[in-house]
Amino acid sequence: MNFENLLLIHTKLYPPKLRTDRVLRPQLLEQLERGINSGARLILLTAPAGTGKTTLLCEWLQHSGRSAAWLSIGEADDEISRFLHYLVTSVSWATKMDFSLIYNALNTPGPVPVKTLMTHLVNTAMVFPGEVVVVLDGYHHITQPDIHEALAFLLDYLPDNFVFVIASRESFPISCGKWVIQNRLLRLDQAQLNFCRIEAEQFLTHTIGLDLAAPEVDRLMGRTEGWIAGLKLLALSASSGQNRKEDEKSYFSDDPSAAASLVQEMLDQQPSERIEFLLKTCLLEKMTSGLCEAVTGCKRCQEFLDDLEKKNLFVIPLDHDRTWFRYQNFFKALLEKKVRRQYPEMLLEGHSKASLWYERHGFFSQAIWHAIFSKDYDRACFLIEDHGEVLFKKGDFFSVKSWLSAIPADFVHANALLNLFEAVIFIQLGDLPQVQNRLSYLETYVEKNQILQDNARLYKLYHTVVAAFFSLKGDPAEAKRVLEKIIEKPSFGSWKLISIVLMGDLELRYGNIDNAENAYTTVLKQGREKDDAFALLSAMVGMASVQFYKGHPDTCIDTCTRALDKEQVVCESDCFVLAELHMRLAQIHYQTNRLEASEKEVKIAFKMAEKEMNSRLLIYGNILLTLINTAKNNIEKASNLLKSTRNQVHTGHLHCYEHQFKRAESFLMIRMRQLSRAGIPAAVMEPKKDINCKGCNGFCTCICIPFIRNLIEGHDDKTAICCLNQVMPRIRETGKIPRLLEARILLARALDRVGEKDRAVSAMEAALLMGHAAGYIRFFADCGNSILSLLHTVRQKASRQWQPTVSAEYVLHLIKTIEDEMGHGSFLSIPAEPMTEPLTEREMEILLLLASGQSNPVISDTLSISVNTVKTHIKNIFDKLLVNSRTQAVARARQIGLIP
Repeated sequence: MNFENLLLIHTKLYPPKLRTDRVLRPQLLEQLERGINSGARLILLTAPAGTGKTTLLCEWLQHSGRSAAWLSIGEADDEISRFLHYLVTSVSWATKMDFSLIYNALNTPGPVPVKTLMTHLVNTAMVFPGEVVVVLDGYHHITQPDIHEALAFLLDYLPDNFVFVIASRESFPISCGKWVIQNRLLRLDQAQLNFCRIEAEQFLTHTIGLDLAAPEVDRLMGRTEGWIAGLKLLALSASSGQNRKEDEKSYFSDDPSAAASLVQEMLDQQPSERIEFLLKTCLLEKMTSGLCEAVTGCKRCQEFLDDLEKKNLFVIPLDHDRTWFRYQNFFKALLEKKVRRQYPEMLLEGHSKASLWYERHGFFSQAIWHAIFSKDYDRACFLIEDHGEVLFKKGDFFSVKSWLSAIPADFVHANALLNLFEAVIFIQLGDLPQVQNRLSYLETYVEKNQILQDNARLYKLYHTVVAAFFSLKGDPAEAKRVLEKIIEKPSFGSWKLISIVLMGDLELRYGNIDNAENAYTTVLKQGREKDDAFALLSAMVGMASVQFYKGHPDTCIDTCTRALDKEQVVCESDCFVLAELHMRLAQIHYQTNRLEASEKEVKIAFKMAEKEMNSRLLIYGNILLTLINTAKNNIEKASNLLKSTRNQVHTGHLHCYEHQFKRAESFLMIRMRQLSRAGIPAAVMEPKKDINCKGCNGFCTCICIPFIRNLIEGHDDKTAICCLNQVMPRIRETGKIPRLLEARILLARALDRVGEKDRAVSAMEAALLMGHAAGYIRFFADCGNSILSLLHTVRQKASRQWQPTVSAEYVLHLIKTIEDEMGHGSFLSIPAEPMTEPLTEREMEILLLLASGQSNPVISDTLSISVNTVKTHIKNIFDKLLVNSRTQAVARARQIGLIP
């Protein structure tokens, strides 16, 4: 090429001007700067169009203040003489160095002596005293091998004071292995260049000027994965209409024409075979060559996938071996919409072929979804019938629910097994009316008796669903009767084990704790033998509950922890059974007064339960959160939680949770001193007959406790004592230590109020022995100020005993916990009682000095006694006044008239 005829475009040699409203990206700037400071001399930015490569480099050069030789490469520059002329000119302008020999060689007719010219460029650059950054923006336009060879030679001998920065939409064609080994290469790809959530919000609100709520920004991020051009296209589409507010809502569902044009432009540049590949495979969430071959019928699928990745055409590898790929979400959605509009039959056919491939290779979830998308609902139902129970036993109810929700109701309701699957799901959701509806559909479409006689699979699932339905409805006797039909069958395998777990749950809920333990033990043994992970885990949940009710919280925690350690092996990571384990841990942490740990476990359980939409766990968690917030005196939050829980219990007709709800309501309302709202209707007091009924049902273990507490708060102590005397033997029979502990605390309070001090102290000591053995705190702390006087009396008695019955330290810890929650000085709410032992003359002297604010050393000097003796006297004063601090001692002494 004749040099005189070569006309340079000077704007290609300057960085583009930056927008003032651009999104600043300090983390990427720091990464670039850190790379150069660490020795990187080649920086590669490889990502699709619209990822902000050029803007980032311009901002970095401006931010760092480095000398830069800039070249914006276009399609016309894919010729060796033209490319080298632009390259040498950009370096010359940045360094003021003389490259006339290179210009003369380029102007001479004949082949370009590439290595000679590059050698001269290297030798000349070495003497430059400063650092120079050479930016080649748009290198994907270069395809000629001689240009790649020239650049490779230059990079091999690059002086240390030069840094090459190359931005390209495609993979860099020159081998960089040596640079990687020498730690002189820095790469930035699309994953790093895409906007993060904060950057996307700033771009949409400040740069584009849209007023979007956080969920809308999140949805845009999900669609574009932070791809800057995609965000901009959607945003511009939203802001182009006259009524922008209306458009901001609509652009989430309607692809903008600009984006569609972008896809069409990209397709127009591809060969026809590759276009067909893109259109036929865009329906796939992830791709491998075998799957693509099944869908397209093409034998070159692996070649196409590799080439698309190399060219950065929105294909993302999913593993290091590059076996599985996926399309970028926004690009996939645009392609799929084009196919849906223009080639709908291609889409249905592709889904059908994909379903068959996934089934052959054992990917049944994907096979079902593609069958649904192909509208082959009969095939989808067949696949769900075959694999739904497997997912249930792994605790994955969400997948089955999603499939059934996507299939027209007529197909589901006409299928007996799928009706039962829906019933199982509604049990997890806590929606008993819907469970009953599904059972009705079953009876409508098929003869129930014939099904139960001829199909053992339906028989066991049907009776399991019915048993769970009666259990949640609050009819344990009927639930037990149904479960026995399954348990007595010798060949029901896993469902038999699940039925035994359900039987254990019933026994535990209604007070037969030993029977429950035996049931869980049976399942633990047989579950290990049969390698039934779900039944085994369910039994571990039940056993943890038994350990809690037997007053062994440490053992309960150990059981839950061991079960959760097996999470990745035996069950789905979001299985509701694992959520129950976290909920049990939350319950233990609450009773041992580790409120933050308890709340944390509830939130973990909620995250799992919400995915499965398990209303039963959400209800129990809200009840526990109500208690936690009541303990923290967050009364408004506790009250709102209680209202929400009430709606869930009543909407789902979950009568089995009514008792727990009433118990939490009682604690909250008593704390608020709203006793009228803590009343429980007399109808609830009537005990129901149940399994091996010991005369009281759940009444004695749950509902009687808040009822009796309400009697005591209402000063009806004699009635409370009478009720407690009636139910205490029944509570002992259940073996539930927490219920017995609560009952003894209430008995102590009631006896104390009617003046039977000795019996009250004995009852409180019995409760403290049980509480101390288990490490329980909340059973006492939830009573607040009402038991402080009794606790002080017990502590004073213990301090005088040579071998005290109760730990004085444990009692002191309870006292401090209550006073911290109720506020310092709350002990003054305890009625002033005569001192059991008067203060000595010396103790009175010390008390007066305490009242005047004197320290122990000052008291020691004033009375000419040792500091240790002063401490001993002060301890005696605390014991006699039933207080824990100097401030409280002075306040109590003034209250009872000992000092002015």
